[in-house]
Amino acid sequence: TGGAIFYMILTLQYTVNKRNGHIIKIFVQMLGAMLLVVVIDFALGFSGWSFNIGIPLIILLLDVVILICMVINHENWQTYLLMQVFTIIMSIIHMVLYLAGRVTGPVIPWVTFGVSTVIFTSCLVIGGKKAENELKRKFYI
Repeated sequence: TGGAIFYMILTLQYTVNKRNGHIIKIFVQMLGAMLLVVVIDFALGFSGWSFNIGIPLIILLLDVVILICMVINHENWQTYLLMQVFTIIMSIIHMVLYLAGRVTGPVIPWVTFGVSTVIFTSCLVIGGKKAENELKRKFYI
């Protein structure tokens, strides 16, 4: 119940606050959902379903949400590049867990990594200079 209460407080803190933009709200919700799935798995005896199925599905859901947001807000699609970098990092972490033997089954890690990478690469190729400038601005390159 402690994990659920933490998730509820996190949700209320960031979702209801009008000063936060929708990108930070989506990011915090997905990160909170990942933590909640792991906490629930540990509370139920840790059978590993949170790492095998839960977190990869949340990563794929975030990929879909990013695509929907980019279509809706097509004038400022490049603002979602940072969340795409986050999905790639989470996918890489999931691949490392698979290679370390903590995640069973090769399909889901490869799918999450592939989908996240294809979306990010497509945005870089299609976006060109606009995407490059946004990444330089975010990472001070």
